[in-house]
Amino acid sequence: FTQALRMGTSKTRGILNEFDHRGVELKPFDHQRECVKWACKLSWGLIVHDAGLGKTATLLLLYCATWLRCGAGQKLLISCPKVVMEQWLETILDWVRMPRNKILVTNELAVLEEKNDDGSYKLEDKTIIIVSRDCLRGAYQKFNAQVTRENQASLGGAQVGSWVQTAEPHVLFRGRKKMFAVDEAHFMRNPETAQCEAHSAMARQCDLVFGLTATPVCNGAKDLLGLCKCVNSEKKFQSFEFWCA
Repeated sequence: FTQALRMGTSKTRGILNEFDHRGVELKPFDHQRECVKWACKLSWGLIVHDAGLGKTATLLLLYCATWLRCGAGQKLLISCPKVVMEQWLETILDWVRMPRNKILVTNELAVLEEKNDDGSYKLEDKTIIIVSRDCLRGAYQKFNAQVTRENQASLGGAQVGSWVQTAEPHVLFRGRKKMFAVDEAHFMRNPETAQCEAHSAMARQCDLVFGLTATPVCNGAKDLLGLCKCVNSEKKFQSFEFWCA
């Protein structure tokens, strides 16, 4: 397993590093290998490890496997709390053989919107993109509005509480991405928030979506409704009746 992710195939070079920045060999644990083998069969899911058991590394192992299965150059978008963005970057540089200039880490919409001299977005040149969950929500709200009683008429009479697109999609939401990871996914447990809606919209534009959490259920089974929505699960799992009947 580990050797395959490091060496690659006859068609695609592996991108899993052998050693971290301290020179310590990177050896996946059994539970991480089993999780990746399971996740390779899925298009969405939740990676649930107890705290300290390496959810971040597990997701990156899955990304390395996806790189081999689907071809080089697959884009990975990671949404995480602002306070762990640098930790994600450090772990990526340890585990993944990826040039630093192919990784973007930002909490600012202005950075996502920066352009090259030819008018293309710098974002489009990146292979791995790490944004805060608030940044992703902000990008979504730049081109979508939630319907309220006050703006219902101006938004075409759509149902109160629903979301209506009001402008061209933000650059972060343009084009499909191979993989989308939602770190600390339990913060999406309320399916009615703008944050959950934004992550669900992004998930619908990605081929593979995985939520990472150590606490998938905080208050009750209904918490899983929001988590399933944010990873764009099968429709039956996005139903209130499924979890609360």
